[in-house]
Amino acid sequence: MQESKSVAKKLDSIFKKYNVPFGDGLVDEKGYAKSKTKIMFLLKEVDADEGDFPNVAELGAIFADEAVEKGRWPINAKSWWNVPKFVYAILNGFPDVDYNDIPIETLAPYVKQIAWVNLKKGAGAESSDYNDIKTAAKKEFDMWYQEIEIIKPSVILCGGTFSIVRGVYVCRNLIKKSDVRKFTYSGDSFYYFKHRGAVYFDFYHPNAKIRVKKLVKILKKFFGEAGLSK
Repeated sequence: MQESKSVAKKLDSIFKKYNVPFGDGLVDEKGYAKSKTKIMFLLKEVDADEGDFPNVAELGAIFADEAVEKGRWPINAKSWWNVPKFVYAILNGFPDVDYNDIPIETLAPYVKQIAWVNLKKGAGAESSDYNDIKTAAKKEFDMWYQEIEIIKPSVILCGGTFSIVRGVYVCRNLIKKSDVRKFTYSGDSFYYFKHRGAVYFDFYHPNAKIRVKKLVKILKKFFGEAGLSK
């Protein structure tokens, strides 16, 4: 418990230092601490519907509690709807089940076992501008890179941010282009690289209009390719 508190305090100090309008990080300190696989979603920017809350990650815990209480996800929580399905799959060894049939009271708490970080901290829109995010990622690199160093995830799912992060890391000599690995699934190419104990994966945004069954299979293939499967 003490370790989780220190993580939260370190993140808060970063947000204060850079005058961040919308913080992020751990959805729930206890949940992340107990998770056997430390999962981070690295996304683009704060959704417009989340723009009234000071910490977007902690908002996920509120959404999860409301989902359990009411039996459905809040309408303004669409970025979170599929997240627990991915986390459930990863933490339970990718069971062959219909993830859409798992009760919401079983799934929703899995949201509390992740970290949620945006490259751009200011309020955005439902649809992001790639060049805008790229510019922000370069400008605010010190901030979000420090977040990753503090949170120490083992798996980073880049939701539409992989090419930006890869480019920034290469330019800063943190990785080489040759460090990036590739695999294919159903004719599509996917990429990943390893850096300081974490594996960064070129994944989809959580609310991408793709069947969950296919997305879970892609994640399973990635875990095998990256040597993460046990």
